[in-house]
Amino acid sequence: LFYLIDPTEQLNDLYGLTRKQAQLIIFLLDGNGINVSAEKLHISVHTVRSHLRSIYKKLGVDNKTEMLRVISTTNVIYSKSH
Repeated sequence: LFYLIDPTEQLNDLYGLTRKQAQLIIFLLDGNGINVSAEKLHISVHTVRSHLRSIYKKLGVDNKTEMLRVISTTNVIYSKSH
């Protein structure tokens, strides 16, 4: 049997991310920029940048490119939002 787990839960389990942090990563993986991601999450761009700093610390990376590389090499299952 195969169970599809919510990707935000997977990111939480793997990296200790909050739900908003995990949602932000999913939006960024889908190719959305910071402004669009902020709009979709109903938060300010400043809050997005704050989340990113926290995510970088949790993942041990220094920038968005490294973060996306680390996340894309894990076994997180997600489907692109349309």
